[in-house]
Amino acid sequence: MGRLKLAFRNVLVPLFFVYFFLHIGFTTWKLFQVDSSRIGYENLRDGPLLAKGGKHVKKGNVIEAIGYGKLSAMGFGNKMRKKPKQVHPVLRPKDEGVPELSEKVKTTVIEESQNLLNKTSVSSNFIYIAMINNAYERMTLNWICNTALMENVHNRTLIISMDSSTCHSIKTQWDETIKCVSLDIDNYKIGYDWGRQQYINILTLRANIMELLTSNDIPHVLIETDATWFKDVMNQLCASQHNGLVCRQFEYNEIADGKWFKMDEQTREIPYILNNNFNSGTKNKETRQALNGFWFLATKTNQCVISKVRRFMDKYS
Repeated sequence: MGRLKLAFRNVLVPLFFVYFFLHIGFTTWKLFQVDSSRIGYENLRDGPLLAKGGKHVKKGNVIEAIGYGKLSAMGFGNKMRKKPKQVHPVLRPKDEGVPELSEKVKTTVIEESQNLLNKTSVSSNFIYIAMINNAYERMTLNWICNTALMENVHNRTLIISMDSSTCHSIKTQWDETIKCVSLDIDNYKIGYDWGRQQYINILTLRANIMELLTSNDIPHVLIETDATWFKDVMNQLCASQHNGLVCRQFEYNEIADGKWFKMDEQTREIPYILNNNFNSGTKNKETRQALNGFWFLATKTNQCVISKVRRFMDKYS
């Protein structure tokens, strides 16, 4: 027992003190190796709050200051810190109001409408009018193809396009078979959500065109080119007249709306016209028509595939 105490006192105690002082010295040396450069606080106004030692600089109630040492290696220094991502507010398109038609455009619309009207028979003294923008180009080409085999539809239809490029696409494929007039308005090319101001502006412009035709004694029927036609309704419009006003009330099974697509095939009645409403967006409308066999254009070229039209007419005749 005495030998153990002697060994502990003569060997282990000195070793403990040697380890203690070596540890103190090594720790002190490591502290002097820490990067003690000050982190510039001028770049941290949008950065994190740092509470490590250092002078705190307040701006209002926000601490913008900083500490020392290796925090700079973590990205908070002048060189390493990334600039904060800029967040820009969502800008709504400026409402430019209802487009104004030039006198030249008005004259062209009236003249083309009158020329079509002069070619119609007295018993069906109407023309079809459709106003579209570039977003409806494919839908319009599909409708033109849909009605290509119907007698006296194209030769009394006037397509009024807001931009010239859509008229060019129609004339490239159909030449003068169907008339298209451009309003030379190039800032309304995309599709607009129902009820938005731009959408309302287009409807207002369409109403202004109808007023223009009416004031020039041009009887017309407004149509929409996202519809599918099973029959020409012109002969049904002339059922009765009251003081020169032609009146005809169509039943739901004659002019159907988008609810028709959800009906059971066995209970569906074949209408004259099927409107493609209750569905927003041209892509959704095109898809719904394609799924029901009402899309008549070639996939890649947008050319009319007349064989599809014939199969459609045979099925629903």
